[in-house]
Amino acid sequence: MKNTIARAAQSLGLAEKRIITLGISKIDARQSKTIYKDETKRTITITASEYQTIANLKRELDAYKELQAGTEKIGKKQLILKTETMRGKKITRINWVEEAIYEQGQGTIKICFTTKIMPYLCSIENRFTTYKINDTAGIKSIYAWRLMEFLISWSTKKEGQRT
Repeated sequence: MKNTIARAAQSLGLAEKRIITLGISKIDARQSKTIYKDETKRTITITASEYQTIANLKRELDAYKELQAGTEKIGKKQLILKTETMRGKKITRINWVEEAIYEQGQGTIKICFTTKIMPYLCSIENRFTTYKINDTAGIKSIYAWRLMEFLISWSTKKEGQRT
């Protein structure tokens, strides 16, 4: 994902963050933005077993419950970008997904990322944040996750440093 996202307000709870991250992990960031104008290319399937692994849950039933709860909330969640302009601060709100489908009894959900979010997720050449999804297994706090992403986004020499 672009560093802009890692540093922006995301308004995601832990279940939604896991779902979004699993979805992002299935996107080839090197692909052209034009490929993702097709809804079928922006629609990602996430299984309960994948979710169980990233959440480090002992029971798959817990993964089903969290996926269902996350799917109910994720459609309302936004990425909030703040930028300075000549005339003052500009605040942009972008929905993460167009659609979130919980397939009861199937052990899967489907999320369709919005066309507005895709430029932050694909065709990225520089200033991006990357980490292995398995590194997030067991993170129990959305604040710890966000801090990890924020620190990683500043970890290259080109980006500078923060105190």
